[in-house]
Amino acid sequence: MSNSYRWVQWNRHKKVYDLVLVGACVCYLIAFVGVSSVVHLGDHAVSPPVLMIRGFGTLAIVLLHVILAIGPLARLDDRFNALLYNRRHMGVVFFCCALGHGALSFLFYGGFGVRDPVSAVLASSGGDFASVSGFPFEVLGAVALGVFFVMAATSHDFWLANLGARVWKAVHMCVYGAYWMVLLHVTLGVLQSEGSTAYRVLLVGGALGLI
Repeated sequence: MSNSYRWVQWNRHKKVYDLVLVGACVCYLIAFVGVSSVVHLGDHAVSPPVLMIRGFGTLAIVLLHVILAIGPLARLDDRFNALLYNRRHMGVVFFCCALGHGALSFLFYGGFGVRDPVSAVLASSGGDFASVSGFPFEVLGAVALGVFFVMAATSHDFWLANLGARVWKAVHMCVYGAYWMVLLHVTLGVLQSEGSTAYRVLLVGGALGLI
């Protein structure tokens, strides 16, 4: 005997959930790029590819905090169950945003040499693990992205049924380790050169809120 699976057991709630989620992500990216283009002018202008890299990166971090907060919030207040219901859909959308950030970063910063983009970026990151300013934060981001890929790829009920609840849950609990890698990736990366305190306040606030 074999079990049969449908890719997604669609219903109205799931369709509305996904449409609102994807629409919100698109609006965020448009707003981020638009506002950043207006704020950074003249000598402080930022190229469109870098704005998209930052847009995807900040959007992914926002989604990651929301995903990690949904479970505890749903236990505190039943009204959050509507978000919990399709949290795995949000997780896949989050991975796509994180992948967009990573792919654009590798292509923009490593796509113009003789090496492949991934090798070029990781090689240029150095390996001074004892230094805050010289720490290879790109490696942390790449490892975290790999964890998120495994989680997104195994999010379907097919894997839950075949891996077993205990193994499946253990795999998806790795999100907490990946989350700390993301925090270090941002702290040791963009926050070293970003002059604005807004990113620092938002990142620390999000982490403290979850803790």
